[in-house]
Amino acid sequence: MCEIVLQQNNFLSEMVIVPINGLKESDKVEVETIPSRSLYFNGMEPTRRSQDEGIYLLITTNLHRANSQKEVDNLLRKYYKRKPSNVNYNL
Repeated sequence: MCEIVLQQNNFLSEMVIVPINGLKESDKVEVETIPSRSLYFNGMEPTRRSQDEGIYLLITTNLHRANSQKEVDNLLRKYYKRKPSNVNYNL
């Protein structure tokens, strides 16, 4: 039992959330496949505001944070032609 708790604590301390804002409902199905094609994301979770505002959370680790932010910017550029976010990848 102690080993399971230690593993969960380790996972929670290394977990990082990368938010996606403004995802259109028409693109949702395609974008939900990002974690399965990704080298850096472990999953994608909806929020209470997913349907109204298109806000989702991508789950990754601290080790892969910078690469995962770059990857999601590149993948979403396919759907949204805006400039990439002003994210500091060197956090």
